[in-house]
Amino acid sequence: MKNYEVQYEQSVLSESNDLRGLNLVDKDFRFVSVDTLNKVDFDSKTEWPNLERMPAEFDPKILMESSKDPGLGIRELHKEGVGVMGSKLQ
Repeated sequence: MKNYEVQYEQSVLSESNDLRGLNLVDKDFRFVSVDTLNKVDFDSKTEWPNLERMPAEFDPKILMESSKDPGLGIRELHKEGVGVMGSKLQ
């Protein structure tokens, strides 16, 4: 990939970070920083290129799964029956 193509891909991502629902299979993100890719918005309908055209440290499926975790031990509280606003789940 030529340097100007890399700069174009990076500028497109930094200017428009909403990739939700887009088909990106023909793009090459190998030279886009992982930091930039971690900041873009995407969803389950975003179609990414194959992993050979992505940075080795970035896997959108793994990021999507880890982002589903509410954190702060919320899942454990739900298992104990604690719901919204501390009320017990029935």
